[in-house]
Amino acid sequence: MDPPDDTQFDQVLLAWDDFQWRGDIVSPLLGETIASDIELSVNTKDEEHMIPCDEQLQSWKKFLESNDEQYQNALNEILGYYRRMRPQYVKAGPEWAANMPNISSTHELESMIGLSAITITWPYEDSPLQIGSRFSCDWDTEHGLGVVFQAGQVVDVGGADCAIL
Repeated sequence: MDPPDDTQFDQVLLAWDDFQWRGDIVSPLLGETIASDIELSVNTKDEEHMIPCDEQLQSWKKFLESNDEQYQNALNEILGYYRRMRPQYVKAGPEWAANMPNISSTHELESMIGLSAITITWPYEDSPLQIGSRFSCDWDTEHGLGVVFQAGQVVDVGGADCAIL
């Protein structure tokens, strides 16, 4: 018997799209004050049409339970990334530097980013489960910002493509 074309993942209704499960998050997450157009994608093993596994569901629940802590960790890592990238923008010229002002705190950073999508990977034996978060950001409206979490820790920050897992 084939899996259904939609499934409940915690409190998110997901629909199968030929490669993975997709749905919309209906609760504020990672600094968002209002849930709006935040897409949740849940990968499957080798893109097979199968129900998400228990490890994905449990990781998602832990991620939600520690949302505030995850967000603060992400902000700290994003600020470090921002500070490393800013000299490249300044070197590129004043029109580029204007998009990346000199900031000193995560509080200043918060108004410059907005969560747009989250992807949960399949837990392959040689590649642990990761949760990728994609953000819009003021300094790179074309490529955005990505943050990857693994076991509750930020393991990568970069352009949004780093979080397309």
